Amino acid sequence: MESVPEIDIDQDGRKDVAALRVSAFDLLEELTMDCTGQSPSGEDRKLVLDYSSNEDGAPVDRSQDTLVLTCPGAWSIQNFPIVQVHAWDEQGNSSFCYSRLYVAGSVFEQKCTYEPADLSIGISTINGYDVPYVDIQIRGDLDTVLTTNERGILHRSRIGLDSLTISPSKNSEPVQGLTGFDIVLLQRHILGTSTIISDPYRLLAADINQDGQLSIRDVIEMRRIILGLQDIFVNNNAWRFFDKNYTFINPSAPWEEASQAESVSFNLPFGDVNIDFIGVKIGDLDHSVF
Repeated sequence: MESVPEIDIDQDGRKDVAALRVSAFDLLEELTMDCTGQSPSGEDRKLVLDYSSNEDGAPVDRSQDTLVLTCPGAWSIQNFPIVQVHAWDEQGNSSFCYSRLYVAGSVFEQKCTYEPADLSIGISTINGYDVPYVDIQIRGDLDTVLTTNERGILHRSRIGLDSLTISPSKNSEPVQGLTGFDIVLLQRHILGTSTIISDPYRLLAADINQDGQLSIRDVIEMRRIILGLQDIFVNNNAWRFFDKNYTFINPSAPWEEASQAESVSFNLPFGDVNIDFIGVKIGDLDHSVF
């Protein structure tokens, strides 16, 4: 087995780190007798012109005299492939034998015995401060809700988790970060006397009732939260989270796009996955929470 650059050798859509090339001739006990059991001295012996090999269940191709085995896919004993070795006569007839390949060696042990891949989720504010204890809903190969740590980070092994959708949520302490100054900023924006609420995250933070616009209704609900007349936002969570890599097509009116950016999906067979979200505290227009 040889180390290879991380390229897709076998064209299965995954990068390979090691490969083993096995010739059909390497799987024959002797060349003078084909796998039908014909004797070299038998009158009915047909002349064997070619030998080919293929993994069991794969298409049979007379011209394929070499198998390329890669990892991942053959790093546990159960996954070592069963191979068919075909002998072809001059009329194009063939017969085959089965063989199972077991691979050993230092390169195999180093390259194909993979460490478990990780799923890493990080959540921070627009200013780069960590958002702790965020619930992470995971759907797909795993359906569960996990929680980030005090640094806004979640780590877990992703062995067997090829396809997932990640959606963060947090709905505690809606009053956190809200002050009378946020009310002033929102009122000025509505009246057109200030343009401080211009980036998509501030606009989404100002949409208290999540109706896709900024109006006096948002001012009223923010005031009720600050005064303690209301414990939660009626139609919103205390926080919203957006894929850090998402670029808003219409940043001055991000309402319709917002839901697309609130989750991240991936479908990858192996390797580490790192996902970052921007946390937006609803109502905190000057981003004073962190």
